[in-house]
Amino acid sequence: MIQKNKSYFKVPSPRFFSYPILGLIVSTALLLIIVGILTWTNYNRESQLLEDSLKRQGETVISAMKAGFRSGMDIMWKKSQLNLLFKETATGPNIDRILLVDSNGSVLNDSMNPSTNWYDKFFFNPDKNG
Repeated sequence: MIQKNKSYFKVPSPRFFSYPILGLIVSTALLLIIVGILTWTNYNRESQLLEDSLKRQGETVISAMKAGFRSGMDIMWKKSQLNLLFKETATGPNIDRILLVDSNGSVLNDSMNPSTNWYDKFFFNPDKNG
């Protein structure tokens, strides 16, 4: 009599996990990690670029104000003309307001509410302004 190999007829035991499902889970987790890292680095890069751009725009406004003050000093501007310089420079694109602040943090002039007493405090009392 021929004996049949019983291993051919043996039903495989159930596995705890399936390899295709495990591969799908691992690949999804890996893609989520990669996308998360790329998003984080892109966000940091964009925020740094935005900060640099705002600094450059601020430096441009400051240099424009300095040039206006220098030209005003040469022709002896009046206080009202300096206030007008503040007000007109603040009407430029992407400028909300311009503040002149001393070293103590107190506001000397504001382009929204121009005052006339800041001129004497700033230019004729240099000891108090640092």
